[in-house]
Parts: sequence; structure tokens; C-alpha cells
Amino acid sequence: MSVLRRLEAAIERAVDSAARFVFRGPVSPAEIGQELLRAMEHSRGQGSEPGTVANRYVVRMAPADREPLAPVAERLCSEFEGFLYAEMRGNGLRMVSPPVVMLQPAGDQPASAVTVMAEFVTGVPRFTLVDCSPGATGVPGAYEGRALLGRSPECDFRLDTPEASRRHALIEWSDDGFVLRDLGSANGTALNGQPVSEALLSPGDVVGIGLARLRFEHIK
Repeated sequence: MSVLRRLEAAIERAVDSAARFVFRGPVSPAEIGQELLRAMEHSRGQGSEPGTVANRYVVRMAPADREPLAPVAERLCSEFEGFLYAEMRGNGLRMVSPPVVMLQPAGDQPASAVTVMAEFVTGVPRFTLVDCSPGATGVPGAYEGRALLGRSPECDFRLDTPEASRRHALIEWSDDGFVLRDLGSANGTALNGQPVSEALLSPGDVVGIGLARLRFEHIK
């Protein structure tokens, strides 16, 4: 399956049947994805560090083409962001923070065509951890750049489970993306059900520490 076909399949899963009209519009998700890839590749070498690519992508569309996408724009942008993030990592590239994609109506844009503006935006990347453990409220906590997880009062995310060490694990931004590191804990750390000592994180990944389950998400 091609990269763009995988993108379309992911979008098909993300939108409900009533929103499948996005595949029948004048601009298809695959066309937007192709232009995003081209913009990312073109931005390579334009950043301050070798191998760094743009992290903000503005998709300019004719207003008549953008309007039908309004009900699913947020979900589409989320899928495009995950798509770019995966391609960036798969090609050994880096971003200064997780990608942001916006669908912008532009009166000077020809119909049935898109133009992507790729930009480098600096700043400390942010993320959330949503507690999805059994019986948890699911209220997310927001963090900038890093978060220490454990039972100690000094931790950014306090874990109320006996299996957790006082300083159990660390999530922090690196040149390759957000990294989860086990800090030599007694009972270990899992990512999507698999034991890890260090691993790159992607949106939607679930960190497991004892009975605790924390879903990782980027913040735009």
C-alpha cells in the first residue's frame, strides 16, 4: 500500500460514514497529502540545523473547496499531522516541535488546487497526558517540553500506584521527537503494552506504569 493510500485509509477510519464526502470533493485528501510531502521535502535544509524540516504547514484552498471540509477540518488536520510526523521520523528527519497543519481559505487560490506554505516555528513543544486508567476521570494534564512521572512529590505527573517508582519515567523533547525513558524503575515501563527502556512517542501512544495508563497527545 502506498504512503498516500495509507493516509486515505487512516482518514476513512477517522471520519464517520456521513463525512465520506471528503473523498468526492474537488480536492482529495491524497492530493493534500502529496502537497504536504512536497512542502516538507522542499523545506529540508532551510532550517538552522541539517536534516530539520518545517513544522507548520498552511494549506491554502479556494473558499469553495474549503467550505465543504469545515465539519471535519479538525479531524483531517490531525490525520495530516500524524502522517507528516510519521514520514519525518521514517526518513530520519527532525522538527523543532510537532507538526501543525491548517486548512486556510484563500480568495486568490484557483479552484480544485492547493498550495502549501511550510514554515519553521520555534518554541517549546507541548503535550498532554490523559489518564485513561480504569476508573480515571480522563482529565488531561498539559506539559511543556518534558514531564517526570512517578510517586515522588517532585514529579510533574504523580502516579498513585504501588508499582510506580518515586522517579519512574521521563518524557522529553529531543531532536528526533518526544522520547519516553524509563529511569531504572523497579517494575518497568510499557508503551502500547510492550516493555521499553527508551522509545519515541507518537500521538495516541499509551504509556503503561503498573495499572496506570496515560495517553500521549501533542498540543498545537
